[in-house]
Order: sequence, then structure tokens, then C-alpha cells
Amino acid sequence: MTKLYIKQKVFSFGEKYNVYDEFKNKKFYCEGSVFSWGSKIKMFSQDTNQLIFVIRQKVKFSFYKKYFIYDGNDNLLATVKQKSLFKPKLEIVLNENEQYTCKGDFFSYNFQILDDGLPIGSVTKRVLSWGDTYMLDISENFEPSFFVAIVITIDDCVHRENNG
Repeated sequence: MTKLYIKQKVFSFGEKYNVYDEFKNKKFYCEGSVFSWGSKIKMFSQDTNQLIFVIRQKVKFSFYKKYFIYDGNDNLLATVKQKSLFKPKLEIVLNENEQYTCKGDFFSYNFQILDDGLPIGSVTKRVLSWGDTYMLDISENFEPSFFVAIVITIDDCVHRENNG
């Protein structure tokens, strides 16, 4: 298992996240656009400062939210759809034939992401930390950066659900 930590910056202008490995080495960082219609978060590699993912919320007049995850070349990789109003239920679709499911509690940030019933990773919120800190355990055969992009998308969807 690969272990990473997402730390959301407190009191920042726009959404900002830093991602660290278990040895506290910064691996990725994310910055959200402040003045955009809907959410737009860019994820960069710490080593190269290269854009690796862009998360965009599709703004529409609907009760359900829809997010898209693109790679650094603007190719669509996944769609995250909200499926319920009162209890967060999300659907993660990679293409017409592949879909991930989420199992657990989004409000307490204790959930797993599954591929055909098998866990590809889990997310646990660390209690007693300044700001939001999430511990990620990621399967060895799954790309850690893509898992981080999915988790940040889920966080943005649930955070916006609760705060506005």
C-alpha cells in the first residue's frame, strides 16, 4: 500500500491542498480558482511543477453536482456525479465500461473507493489536526496521483454540499 496525506490549507484564498508521503515529503499541490463559475482545481507535481490533473465542476441548474477530471493535456479521464441530495452518494465513471463505487461515510471522511468490489484505496480523516488532513491508503497497482485527484473531487463536492 502507498500511504499519502492530503492537508487542506486553512485561511487561504481559494481551495489549496498539499499532498505528502509518509516521510513528510511534498509530492503534489493543488490550487483552486477563486473567481470561477463552479469549481476548478489544478493539481501539480511537486517535483516538476507540471500540471497533471484539472478538476472542473459542471455548472448547471440541477440539484445534483457533476465534476470532470482531466489530465494535463485536457483529456477527460473520469466523471464524478452526485446521485443523492440528502446523503452523499457519488458515482465515479471512467468510461462506459468501467465505474468505481464509494463505500463508507463521506461526512466523517472514512470511506473506500472500490473497483468491481475490490478496494483501490481508502480515506480516513485525521482527528485533532489543524485544518483538514486526510490519510490515504492506496493499492500498489493504482496510480496514487489519480487517486488523490478523485479524493479531492469528492472533498470539493461534499464540502460545497455542506457549506454552500
